[in-house]
Amino acid sequence: MNQLELKAEATEEEIQKLVQYVRTLTNHSLPDDYLEFLRLSNGATGHGPDLFVNLPGGEGVAELTVGYGVAEYFPGLIIIGSDGCGNLIGVDLTTSSSQDCKYVLFDCIDLDREHPICVAETFVDLLKKI
Repeated sequence: MNQLELKAEATEEEIQKLVQYVRTLTNHSLPDDYLEFLRLSNGATGHGPDLFVNLPGGEGVAELTVGYGVAEYFPGLIIIGSDGCGNLIGVDLTTSSSQDCKYVLFDCIDLDREHPICVAETFVDLLKKI
């Protein structure tokens, strides 16, 4: 976590706008742990010997998800960032239990449900593993 450059926290209005967008697009809710992160920091950049990640925050989530046309290829996936190596970081909102993998990596060119890389069940674990 000490390699993350945090941004200002998201307002409740920004969070609710994102929650509504995601619910409209997928009929699912974002994980509580990701929403808590946004309350702490509306995005972050991680750079260091063990980490590179770009998490653009609420507004960027909508732009990435729409920009990559994710709904067409992987309904229920929301893109929350990238790892700087050509992989998109997503939240699979179609998982039904806490033991399913929620946070996944995708090659930005191969958005196919057959090719996600399971990364973590929680947002904190995601940050530890990328």
